[in-house]
Amino acid sequence: MDSAIQLNPNEADYYVNRALAKHACKYQTAQEDFKRALVINPDHSLTRHNLAVQSNNHSFDHAENQLTEIIQSDSTLQYPFIARGYYRLMKGDYNGAQEDYTNALGIDDQDPHLWLNRGMAKEKLDDLTGAFRDYTQAIELKENFANAWLNRGNVLSKQKRYVDAIEDYSVALVYQPDYGHAYFNRALANHNEKKAKEACEDLKKAEALGMKIEKTMKDEICKDKKSEQ
Repeated sequence: MDSAIQLNPNEADYYVNRALAKHACKYQTAQEDFKRALVINPDHSLTRHNLAVQSNNHSFDHAENQLTEIIQSDSTLQYPFIARGYYRLMKGDYNGAQEDYTNALGIDDQDPHLWLNRGMAKEKLDDLTGAFRDYTQAIELKENFANAWLNRGNVLSKQKRYVDAIEDYSVALVYQPDYGHAYFNRALANHNEKKAKEACEDLKKAEALGMKIEKTMKDEICKDKKSEQ
């Protein structure tokens, strides 16, 4: 969500979703994100709902139950499905999250972030083929969606299609040149393809962008390059 906000700081939904994640992690700054969402959209109903929930010290389970009640009263509303899907994704209920995102997409399938999130749920459920399709759909809707390129690259890596994965990570870096995770994951794919020089260079770039790299990993990936020198 940090990345999404960086790309589009005027989307209230992004702040709400980041606030939900922060709240789950007990971060005190969750309230600031909810308030920021209201500044962008004073009528944002889900923000008002969550602020009311938290002001009454209700649990996340209670909030999920409230969303379920809203869905049961009117299943044509998309955002309760999105919000409940995000709650479920955060707490590891991947089957529930997939179901909610499927329902949300049935109402409106033009939001690439919904395809991304459903792909994440499918990937957690080891449905790599389904995850690949969802990430691809997200890319088709938003070509410069760096997160979708990264996630699709991850699926390709899990399928040992490292050359294809490297290509996806490279595209992610075209659209987001400071994407440390893309450098890190491309380093691993290059390492699996026995491209020692490229793997080591990518790992160093990931580290320079703030990613913590264990010394044992750096020694392993960069050992062939050291021997060349």
